[in-house]
Amino acid sequence: MMPGDELKRTLLDQNVTILTNTAVEEIKDGTNTVINKDGSRSVLEADVLLISTGRRANLQALEVDLEKDGPYVRTNEAMQTSHPDIYAIGDLAGGWQLAHAASAEGTIAAEHASGRTPNINMQLIPRCIYTYPEVASVGFSEAELLKEGRAYKTSRTPLRINGKSLTAGNTKGFMKLFSDEKYGEILGAVLVGPHVTEMIAEPEAFMQLEGTLEEWKAMVHPHPTLSESLHDTAVSLLNKL
Repeated sequence: MMPGDELKRTLLDQNVTILTNTAVEEIKDGTNTVINKDGSRSVLEADVLLISTGRRANLQALEVDLEKDGPYVRTNEAMQTSHPDIYAIGDLAGGWQLAHAASAEGTIAAEHASGRTPNINMQLIPRCIYTYPEVASVGFSEAELLKEGRAYKTSRTPLRINGKSLTAGNTKGFMKLFSDEKYGEILGAVLVGPHVTEMIAEPEAFMQLEGTLEEWKAMVHPHPTLSESLHDTAVSLLNKL
């Protein structure tokens, strides 16, 4: 099961209507929304309208002619633009449009400008979605591993067998890990459930330090906690290698 499937099922259980492949054509009276789904137009009446359509770089605000990369400013690994004395980070430079990613890019730019060698791995930026249940991931997704033809193993632990989840009556979600089939290197993690945006730092740390499943198995996790499910998933994955 993919994270989106788990989230969709939870939203449907809350009587939330989900419309996909639907275009917003017009907003009337502040909240009434004209939509078009498969060529059929209708009006959704609402008390409150939340607009969340993403962000884009405001290149027109630039007073310096910098080389572009599509809708963004082109940068190198040190966040330098085509003008070596000018750096670009965050939404202006593209990449992960996340506040903590922009902060990391700012650190890279500042260190490089100070003559230091940045050592932040931007490939390991955790991605968090603050829905209910929460969703968090880091590293490769399963789709990316399949696209690259990587030989990998995966293991998934549902939260319905976790002691704390059962006690709290909140068992929606799962922990899923991917590892290299030959060496057991941890390639990615996908977590769905309560507080997983806090827990994603654990698999990220292992990946940053090139930790192994053997080392993860040797860790002792407190009980009862949700993080136990991460440990169980790592042990299960190790047994598959």
